[in-house]
Amino acid sequence: MDQRDRNLTIARGLRRGLVATGIIGSVGFAAVAAVSTGSTSPAAGGSGTAHVGATGRGTGLLRGLTGDDGGGERSGDDGRPARRPRPRPPSAPLPGPSLQLGSGSPQVETLAHVALVARFGPGWFPSVGTPEQPGTFLATVSGDVEAPGVHEVEYGAPLPELIAAAGGATSGVQAVLIGGFHGAWVPGPSVPSTTMSAASLAPHGASVGAGVVLVLGNDRCGLRESAGIASYLAEQSAGQCGPCFFGLPMLAEALARLAHHGGTSAVDGAVDVVVRMTTLVRGRGACKHPDGTARFSISTLRAFTDDIAAHLGGGCRAAAAH
Repeated sequence: MDQRDRNLTIARGLRRGLVATGIIGSVGFAAVAAVSTGSTSPAAGGSGTAHVGATGRGTGLLRGLTGDDGGGERSGDDGRPARRPRPRPPSAPLPGPSLQLGSGSPQVETLAHVALVARFGPGWFPSVGTPEQPGTFLATVSGDVEAPGVHEVEYGAPLPELIAAAGGATSGVQAVLIGGFHGAWVPGPSVPSTTMSAASLAPHGASVGAGVVLVLGNDRCGLRESAGIASYLAEQSAGQCGPCFFGLPMLAEALARLAHHGGTSAVDGAVDVVVRMTTLVRGRGACKHPDGTARFSISTLRAFTDDIAAHLGGGCRAAAAH
């Protein structure tokens, strides 16, 4: 998107009410509402391919609006497109002489809450939820449920009720992944007593996060599903730092050995590799991607202890149940 296209985009936004200037009593303060379609353009923060992510959508949107191409592309040592390291300021200016102020990209869910608070008053928001986490959030329930979908629920809602709102589990509940691929597993036996709150999820290393709730049925192998997710996360590296470039593939490979090579010498030391790599990559990356992947991987070891024991012995709990 060149400068002319950006100016036209903002002009159209002004006409449609998606861009507001001079709001909140401040001349020059602007609000821009934009819808991202998952651009893969390097100028928009993408990697040039629909299968590799290099930045968050908010960061990508702001960089796309400012024309920042991230210093150009380079080819990774493994042939994958990769991004050059670059500073990550807390905010970025939007184009135009009157828009050279700090900018942010709040979620639509946040903006919806702001509008409702403005309409109903400050007492409305804490009337639901918990004292520590007032309000509601959008939960996307998927996986082995009868009716996957999005539900607005209050913080502190019982996890079993949320699963029931999606029609219930199709084959029992072996575990539930909370917070998305950077989240953590809640083992099946703990699900009945778990609520969607920070206090209840913390013992499992989980948090509500983006509101993603993925139900894993009893007829699936938790290790194989987790190994597939870890492999995907390892591929989503921008190649900017050692923890992502070297650590995550080693972590994913160890989980894959556990999942697919049980009963052979290939699994020797695999659990130790996962534990060691999660310790090494955490807090050392250029972004939080290694941290999230480490959180997910270590929760896999905690949630599927029976599966690990079965695989080390050359079996598979899920396969034996069929």
